[in-house]
Amino acid sequence: MSVIAGTVLLVFIICLWRLPILRLFVYGASFRHQSLTTLSKDYAVDVNTNVREADKSWHWEDVATLNFDRAHTTDQAIACNVQIKRWGRVQTGLRHPRQMLEGTARADRKARIFMDAKGFLRGREYSETSWLAHIIDFVVPDWPPGGHRYGETWDEPVQWKENFGPWTVLWSGTLHWRVDGFLRSRDGAQAHLLYTATVVPQITETPFDPQHPFFVSFHGQAGGEALVGIDDDAFIFNRFHYNGVFESDPQSHSGPHTLEVNNEITVYAQ
Repeated sequence: MSVIAGTVLLVFIICLWRLPILRLFVYGASFRHQSLTTLSKDYAVDVNTNVREADKSWHWEDVATLNFDRAHTTDQAIACNVQIKRWGRVQTGLRHPRQMLEGTARADRKARIFMDAKGFLRGREYSETSWLAHIIDFVVPDWPPGGHRYGETWDEPVQWKENFGPWTVLWSGTLHWRVDGFLRSRDGAQAHLLYTATVVPQITETPFDPQHPFFVSFHGQAGGEALVGIDDDAFIFNRFHYNGVFESDPQSHSGPHTLEVNNEITVYAQ
């Protein structure tokens, strides 16, 4: 009887130990973020863009559903396909009536994610001109491997490109992440992260004469927050917002000019 009782107790302890809530309190409120692509699931992406230029302003909202599915697995690496299942845009301004635009070019619908055997990100492959290039850094973050505890910080380089009518902006910068705390909900234990961003935009295309460079300064701010599930170490939610004003040199050939942006990218598991 003692052997049976001991076996039952051992099984009970093992099962209890696997509970995320117990892990939170017993060994120090930490999580191991493995790439969300270790699981086959859908993620929704909502991109809100608001732009004002002189006496013109416009807004559009991109809504997409992404599916992550393992394409190839070995003892050393995992490859995962990112597929746009649905995509639509609601757009106003720029002489367009409010409308829903469906679909994207076939080449823009896919990306590929590479991970090591433990599920930590090792690379991303996609077309730089695709819609996915705009949002992939915020859907699949590149975080340090291993456990992350309360108060821990790290930096992540990011880059994406956007088109605002005749304007094209290349954004480059760094996200400054911090583990803000741990939460309990009916969906299980979650890690809450906050981040600020240092971004340096470069205007690569303008509506002005290309023979006369458009010199600008940018004043803005950026940051966001994210949630990671403790039970499966996967992304639950990420919201990134950035806003600011581009101002031209009043002495430049184009004269004084401003371009104001107020944008947000939201990603959440379905």
